Amino acid sequence: MEPNSQTPWIWKICTNVSYSLLYEQSFCFASSKIANRLHLDGTNLHQAEIAASINFICILSSSTDYLDRLYSLNALGKLIGRNVVICKEVNTDLEKALPEIQFVTPPKYLKGFSFFRWAASQAFKISSSSNAESWNIMEIAGGASLLILRYVYFSKVASSVLFVMPSRTLFLERGWRRDVHSAKIDWRQEFALYKRWLSWSVRERVYANTVNFVFANSQLNLDELQRQCRGRKTGVIPNCVRPPVPMGKPRLFRPDMQWKFLVVSELEPHKGIGCSLEVLRQLRNQGVKYVCNFVGRVSKTNEKWLARTKQKYIDLDGMVSWHGKVSRSSLDEHYRSADILLLTSFYEGSPRVVYEASSHGCVVVASRLSGTQLIDPDDKFLRFFPAGDANAAVSAVLSVMNEGLQSRSEEAMQAMQERFTPEARAARIVSVLSI
Repeated sequence: MEPNSQTPWIWKICTNVSYSLLYEQSFCFASSKIANRLHLDGTNLHQAEIAASINFICILSSSTDYLDRLYSLNALGKLIGRNVVICKEVNTDLEKALPEIQFVTPPKYLKGFSFFRWAASQAFKISSSSNAESWNIMEIAGGASLLILRYVYFSKVASSVLFVMPSRTLFLERGWRRDVHSAKIDWRQEFALYKRWLSWSVRERVYANTVNFVFANSQLNLDELQRQCRGRKTGVIPNCVRPPVPMGKPRLFRPDMQWKFLVVSELEPHKGIGCSLEVLRQLRNQGVKYVCNFVGRVSKTNEKWLARTKQKYIDLDGMVSWHGKVSRSSLDEHYRSADILLLTSFYEGSPRVVYEASSHGCVVVASRLSGTQLIDPDDKFLRFFPAGDANAAVSAVLSVMNEGLQSRSEEAMQAMQERFTPEARAARIVSVLSI
């Protein structure tokens, strides 16, 4: 996918510069062996003795921001030999809840590059203490430690793995210019986005060409990675979700009730916040009674833009509430009380909010994107609409209301409990690394 004719000229210059800084334009294609093994049901594992020979190190900056990944790594520990997680800090309760993980943390809190440099040294020591070729080292949403391991320590690990969120698709093709319902961004915000994209795209290209495996969480992301990785093995591994406690209940509400909508998202232009508000306005104009909660943080760069967008929809005051970033327990309560989750993004990888809402029995109406379709390719429990099309989104919401929520709610919870558990994700990782 290349930038369309409406792409600003500055984008085209930035694209060419950033992509030629380090490597010529190159392509790679996913290994057919990997593609054949990455089934969503987590089957086709190698024999237990082969899995047991795998030793695994995962480097991640935050233990709280990646809880779903940690639970899948804990499940991974039941299948393989050694299972080590290097992170900045971990609380005692979490360590007890994840007994299959050996946590390694620095003696004092480290920020930024200092942590990744320290993490690389620890990964090298651990892997060098035994047969290095039996170790697999993974870094999530980063890559600095893997870069240091390769070019400073000349590590001989069996494979280094990068879980990455490509940025070119986000900013160039699925980005913040497409939401016609939100306020226009100003030049300062636009400059910050250009700067962010250029930095991400360069780092992403360096990291992706440093490792042996590159995993993406959707086919859209994989397509971009295949334009950047030179001969690297690639694959798709979607996210996972832990079943909520207490378990979710199917929605059994009557169509004459006051509906409860929920939007959980970082409040950024590419998330379609204006589109969500337009959907809510049209529903109100059609006589639908509802309340809607917006949950998610807004960066300082986007604060004024969000204020202008809210002002456009000032007539929704009293029906729409803004909660900012909330605790995990508060977010779970929002999921439990909501009837329908609205996801109007123009770009998503493998959106965790869909997994989380579905596991609570909340029905999801979402933009039709690669990452959302991967969760429900047969449209059994998710209701899709074209990204950015507010009229189609309204029709999708009304359709879900009229048909009733129970069937979709039950299908969603069953899918999360059977196909997207931490154990299923761990099985997919082992399936790839065992090749």
